[in-house]
Amino acid sequence: MYNLYSGRANGKLLLTAEYLVLDGARALALPCKYGQSIAINSFESATRKVICESYDQNDVLWFRGEFDVDKMKLVSTTDEDIANRFLNLLQFMSSKNAALFSEAQGININNKIDFDKNWGLGTSSTLIHNLASWAGVDAYELLEHSFGGSGYDLACAAARSPILYKRDSPAPRFNSVDFYPPFADQIYFVYLGKKQNSREGIQNYRAQELGDKIVHAIAEVEELNDNILAANTLADFEESIEEHESIISNIIGLPKVKDLYFEDLDGVAKSLGAWGGDFVLLTYDGAVSDLRSYCQLKGFDVVIPYKEMIL
Repeated sequence: MYNLYSGRANGKLLLTAEYLVLDGARALALPCKYGQSIAINSFESATRKVICESYDQNDVLWFRGEFDVDKMKLVSTTDEDIANRFLNLLQFMSSKNAALFSEAQGININNKIDFDKNWGLGTSSTLIHNLASWAGVDAYELLEHSFGGSGYDLACAAARSPILYKRDSPAPRFNSVDFYPPFADQIYFVYLGKKQNSREGIQNYRAQELGDKIVHAIAEVEELNDNILAANTLADFEESIEEHESIISNIIGLPKVKDLYFEDLDGVAKSLGAWGGDFVLLTYDGAVSDLRSYCQLKGFDVVIPYKEMIL
């Protein structure tokens, strides 16, 4: 067996609502310490084939697919829907890099995430980043051809610090920013246990006719990003993220996460990404043990401090 490529990609969280990022808003995105590693090895085989295996944080196999590269078809799998998406990725990479599968050999693609795959930190985006790096293809083209989305998650995949990201043509623009505020110990991420389908959320957003409301919302949210980055006190930070919540809630007609789950929290709550599931951001100026107890009473067992989640 011969190693062809090894790499790793960061997971991500998005402070700016992804709906606005799709419409061109400059977004504040946070790469995570959690992520996904990949190891690609070749092995002797009479035919060209690819075997993809994905393992969770406990080294338990959660997906396996075997693919005939000569015929570009699925041979066997544990999950047909995931396998068909992966086959689509193989087909695109092969069309962009004819030498990728030129030899008569088997290729094993071994993926390992170090977080719960239900958390929504980016099993798809980290996979796309890693595959594109190996195949020598444009990761944003691969994303557009497969899962779609704003692309901020791909920018986070290789980032070493928080970034400001803007979806643009012909390529996105992003730069690193300093966001480790003096009140970082009062910021937490809580998993709601309600995995969000970003594609469905985006489709619902696109179905609305919002017109000039989007233009005004983008301007307001970009100013709030600047305020968040400049905040020196927890109170200033909380004011900005509460205002952000109100703007998005008014646009998409969904209740704010604090009103849904944390109405009696002595702090603020903010939805992340495409809203409605996965992680939320909470602020709390007290003992983490008290916040954990509070969240557990609400049915939320995963509470991760900022410094343990964000690069």
